[in-house]
Amino acid sequence: MTTETWPDLLNRLVAGENLSAAQTRWAMNQVMSGEATPSQIAALAVGLRAKGETAEEVVGMADGMLANARTFDVPGPAVDIVGTGGERSGSVNISTMRAIVTAAGRGAGGLSFFTILQ
Repeated sequence: MTTETWPDLLNRLVAGENLSAAQTRWAMNQVMSGEATPSQIAALAVGLRAKGETAEEVVGMADGMLANARTFDVPGPAVDIVGTGGERSGSVNISTMRAIVTAAGRGAGGLSFFTILQ
C-alpha cells in the first residue's frame, strides 16, 4: 500500500486521470480530520468536478465520510427529516412531511452540512 500525498492526487486530477476509491477515501479522511488545508479541499473539489467524478471516486469519498461519522444521543423522541440515506437504514425520507409531523407534536430536527462546518 502506498502513502498518498496531495501533490500526487491533485496532479492526477490535473492530468485528467481518475482516482481510485482508496485515494478519494484517503482525501476525505484528510478533510474530515482537519488535516487538509482549505486550498487542498478546494483543489480536490474543482479537480474532480472539472474532470468529472466517477462512481468509484464518489464511493471512496462516501466511505471516508462514513468512517468519520459520529453518533450522538438526542433526549426525547425526535424525527430526522433531512436524511440523505447515508445512515444506510433503508428508511424513507419524509422531508416534505415536516409540517405534518411537527404539527402532530413530534420533534423534527434538521441539520445541514453547512451547519456542521461552522
